[in-house]
Amino acid sequence: MVVSLKTGRVTRTVELPTLGKSLPTPTLEKSHFVMNHGLGLAPDGKRLVANASVLGFVAIYSVPELELMGTIPVGREPNWVVFSKDGRFAYVSNRRDNTVSVISVADSKEAARVPVGEFPQRMTVALARRPR
Repeated sequence: MVVSLKTGRVTRTVELPTLGKSLPTPTLEKSHFVMNHGLGLAPDGKRLVANASVLGFVAIYSVPELELMGTIPVGREPNWVVFSKDGRFAYVSNRRDNTVSVISVADSKEAARVPVGEFPQRMTVALARRPR
């Protein structure tokens, strides 16, 4: 949903594509699942990355038009999105695969998938410097 910061009202709704798949019906015993979770705006403000958690892909949209630029298959249950400082890459945690997908934002494709440990969720990007 696009919300006006002035009025607080929804001005537009953008649906994630389903890629021809049917969405599972949420149930109480699966309440730990989130249908779709994780949005990230690139540092330059020109691309939005949205996770399709139950379908295992991310969608990249242009901003402000919100036109779909591409969909990228990633691991199971993508959860969180952060960007490299320069905005060239988006990092997406895949909770059910114990991986992080490295997405080339310009190419709209997965550049790498890195094993990271059990059930990754929230992330941050930090610049590490070598000691002199």
